[in-house]
Amino acid sequence: MKFHTEEQLDEQNKRLLSEIRNKISVKFEVFNKPYFENYSINDSVIIYVNPKIFKNSSVAHELLHAWFRGLGLHGSNMIYLSAREKPKFSVVFDKKLCDHIGNCMDHYKIYPKFLEMGYAPEDFLSSKGMQCDINSIRKLRVQNNGVYSAKHLNNYIGYLISIYADHLPNDYSQHLAQMQSVEPELFDIVTEFWKAWKNVDIENPDPITRMDFEAINDFIMNMENWMESRSIY
Repeated sequence: MKFHTEEQLDEQNKRLLSEIRNKISVKFEVFNKPYFENYSINDSVIIYVNPKIFKNSSVAHELLHAWFRGLGLHGSNMIYLSAREKPKFSVVFDKKLCDHIGNCMDHYKIYPKFLEMGYAPEDFLSSKGMQCDINSIRKLRVQNNGVYSAKHLNNYIGYLISIYADHLPNDYSQHLAQMQSVEPELFDIVTEFWKAWKNVDIENPDPITRMDFEAINDFIMNMENWMESRSIY
């Protein structure tokens, strides 16, 4: 029997879907993976659902990613495109890290709307625990004798962004202290970027200042300046 996703949507999701379709195309497809996901290109989004684990909160999460895309804000693709043009930058900011940063940026901004729709905080993500393990941070070897590891820098940035994006009230004080001690200047650059992103008004963006562009562009420039005088392999 064919599964029709739209027939299973609750009223909140139906309203959100209607709002999104005023700006971009949204389609649903069925797959058998143990999670839901979305794929977007240009002004089109496909949301993949698994009927065996169907929950309206899971659909809402993916729809909110589409809703966010429809706002037309600058995102982590700016970082990826910049990395492609600069070999030294790209060894740290690969596609996987850029996608992770973008996902976290989305999550931070769509979570309040998820709650407004009436869904529970614990249903926002499938992973319920801490977003970063303290032992993973302790294993970081960002630099050795002045030579920096691209892999460990990649992990460092990814871990820190994950911590800042966590929507649940986990205690990361030990994690943050450890990360700051590992590489204080890099810690400050990532932290300032996240603070700037938190301050971006996504629903009423200023067309002149474009805080979304500024936040990402400043992060790129600060990272490039930090990398310039360092040996990274």
